[in-house]
Amino acid sequence: DGKDLLCGMRNPLFDDAAIVFAVDGVPQAIQSPGDASLKVTDFFLLDLGQRGISELSWDPVTQGYLITAAKSNGPRLNPDQPYPPNTLDSALYWWSGRKNEAPILIARIPDMTIEAVCRLGNSRYIALGSDEGDVSEGRTARQSIVTIMEFSGIWQKSK
Repeated sequence: DGKDLLCGMRNPLFDDAAIVFAVDGVPQAIQSPGDASLKVTDFFLLDLGQRGISELSWDPVTQGYLITAAKSNGPRLNPDQPYPPNTLDSALYWWSGRKNEAPILIARIPDMTIEAVCRLGNSRYIALGSDEGDVSEGRTARQSIVTIMEFSGIWQKSK
């Protein structure tokens, strides 16, 4: 309904599903940090194929959410060691926003680490942003890639 902030977690998973929760009171907390309290108003799981949520973005064109999801190998166990290697198993989903409806897999992107997604205005295109690592992962420099993809919606059977 637009009044709560919808949040998704990359890590941890619960029973191999992504954790999603809604928070109420965000505008008040920003305007008056000491006077407002945040409240979790909903908590549920989404099955994203053993992936957590990297990005959860409302799409005004399809009237649903675009979700980028990826597997995580966990945190660094020692600050002097690199992060565990990424499994590079990202995926793009579309979700209606209704808890009783499963997200729909749009694309598996096994050779990139997709971290962000957004609609380009009201066009039929979306942008995917990936983070392909940095020196902590044995790369010689930071690497980021933006991919433009046509996505005008999901075909659904009429009931």
